[in-house]
Amino acid sequence: MKNIFLKLFLLVWIGITGYWLMPLKKPKQFKQDSEPNTIVATQQFCETNCAAIIIKNGKLQIPYSTLIKYPEIRMDVANITGSSPFKKSKGALMFSYDFIMSGEVVDVDSTRTEGNIPVFYIREWYPTQYIARFWQLTGTWEILYLINLNLGLPLILFLTFRKKAKA
Repeated sequence: MKNIFLKLFLLVWIGITGYWLMPLKKPKQFKQDSEPNTIVATQQFCETNCAAIIIKNGKLQIPYSTLIKYPEIRMDVANITGSSPFKKSKGALMFSYDFIMSGEVVDVDSTRTEGNIPVFYIREWYPTQYIARFWQLTGTWEILYLINLNLGLPLILFLTFRKKAKA
């Protein structure tokens, strides 16, 4: 009976741990010859009323009519809408990663610190490096996962070696 319990516990532990260690999305590399409106960006940390992202690489294509209306528009920062990687997670560590984002400029917004900035609608995004799913966990789920990691494996090893020592 204990052998079945141990195998079931091991299977559940591997399943839970393995799922949360899988990548959030498959990482991609940014290519300089990527299509327009494909950028590498990270979330900006600042007080209220500033741009959501800092554009590190790539170039936004702003419609000509918008450029005429707003000639002083900044191209190194933007606000975002659509399928944002930053909305998917409440975990603070997710925010420090770079992401490749594809989409289009749909509007112009104004901030106190940057002035006129584009609003970038994100159709699709990819991380530039491996990000495990467990970075999405917050609060109670994060604590439960850490307990699972820190107590699960030692308990499995203890039960396995205890059984072998009795035999």
